[in-house]
Amino acid sequence: MLDAGERDTISAALSQVNARVLIDERLGRNLAEYHGLDVVGSLGTLLKAHQLKKIPHFLPVVRTLQAKGFHYHEPLVQRLAKIAGE
Repeated sequence: MLDAGERDTISAALSQVNARVLIDERLGRNLAEYHGLDVVGSLGTLLKAHQLKKIPHFLPVVRTLQAKGFHYHEPLVQRLAKIAGE
């Protein structure tokens, strides 16, 4: 079931042209993609920030988020860390 934040995010994005939404949960991502929205997750956002040199390292930030209770698929984390050169 979608939470209120995901519902509001998708609803607001549908009223925009070429909107991109930040959603990590699979159900929310699938629904947003079904409606034709461009979807990015927090890991993709962190990778982009690292590539743009907005953050010095990708993996330490991910590990900090995991320590605070965020759950990520570890093979995805490792794949993105490799892309980040870490």
